Amino acid sequence: MDDGEAVLTIRPEPKEVEGQEYSHSSGIISSQNSFALQDVDYVEARVRVPSGDGLWPAF
Repeated sequence: MDDGEAVLTIRPEPKEVEGQEYSHSSGIISSQNSFALQDVDYVEARVRVPSGDGLWPAF
């Protein structure tokens, strides 16, 4: 967390997945089992998505 914002940083870290070599890794944030939304709840997010080979951003 940085000034109330969640920050994930991509860093050089070679890794092989299913025979495919990737040069960087990142992280994940999960809110599973942290809270429950009701039908009237509203969720908003601003997400900056990087581009690059082997990056699979999802929200």
